Amino acid sequence: EEGRSLEEDLRTRIRNIMEQQDEVIKLEPLRKQKIRDGITRLLEENVGKENYDGNRLEQELVYYIEKIDISEEQIRLKNHCDYFLTMLDEKEEAKGKKLSFLLQEIGREINTTGSKAYDSTIQKCVVQMKDDLEKAKEQILNAVTGTDGERICGVGVNAWCALMHLSQLLWWTGAGSRRCQGRVRGLLRCRR
Repeated sequence: EEGRSLEEDLRTRIRNIMEQQDEVIKLEPLRKQKIRDGITRLLEENVGKENYDGNRLEQELVYYIEKIDISEEQIRLKNHCDYFLTMLDEKEEAKGKKLSFLLQEIGREINTTGSKAYDSTIQKCVVQMKDDLEKAKEQILNAVTGTDGERICGVGVNAWCALMHLSQLLWWTGAGSRRCQGRVRGLLRCRR
């Protein structure tokens, strides 16, 4: 039951990222035109329309707009998201680390999109995508466990590490009863 709920949450997060990506794709042509118009306006205001070469400006604009183009990032982001959803459908048990790696790749594409955007509306979409990405990462972190891919004691790796440190602290300081120390050690040995 918990696994299905986790899977559905991950699907929702990735679908949210894909929806924001669709919005970015719609905004992309407008962004390029705003940049083109803004640079042209600045030149006309500061230099004068007759004091610059229009052909040279067009060449520079093409170079600049090509440099901040985000279409490749959007293609890779879509592919990573599609693959993530496909991996969720696979019957393989220990896929948490693969999903975690895919989330890193998704994050890379989102970050690059944000750094190249130069558009407040696209930046808002990027912030939303990052929010959903972080929530998906938290879910994966809670599910990913030891080297064999199982959950340790039914808890995520961070909780397991905290229990381990507690056990060591109890042992070193001699604090707590033997029964308490034994329970913590028992938790560390259990596997689900």
